[in-house]
Amino acid sequence: MKDFPIALSIIIPALNEEGAISSSVKTVEKVVDQLGISYELILVDDGSTDRTGAIMDDLAKVDPGRVRVMHNQKPRNIGGAFWQGTQVARGEYVTFVPGDNEAPFQGLVDIFKKINFADLITSYVINTDIRSFYRRFISGSYVFILNTLFRLN
Repeated sequence: MKDFPIALSIIIPALNEEGAISSSVKTVEKVVDQLGISYELILVDDGSTDRTGAIMDDLAKVDPGRVRVMHNQKPRNIGGAFWQGTQVARGEYVTFVPGDNEAPFQGLVDIFKKINFADLITSYVINTDIRSFYRRFISGSYVFILNTLFRLN
């Protein structure tokens, strides 16, 4: 294991993302390398039934000092996978990036540049077209219910 101070632990949970996990990891690595941030990647295979876990293991073999993989037999869902990753994170800051490569390069640059300037940084999806109709419908319904219940807009 390399001995270096870690500024940022990046948890990347994925469920059946064999087609996207490599590009997601590469995007994240490009961003942190460009910004000069010391980091670790914690890849969480959240019960995948495809080759996601094997691909993650291959990625970890390339840089075992920075990349670790956790495998779940059954999905713990994104919140459970994130919590699991936080339990082993060694960085001063912790974040997660979805394993489906939906986070754009520039968006990650904008977020990661804020390290040391805020205690909490959060993001949200503005390009909802990348999500399936079903997911957009569920998200929209959820927002509508919350807005109605709490009289928000």
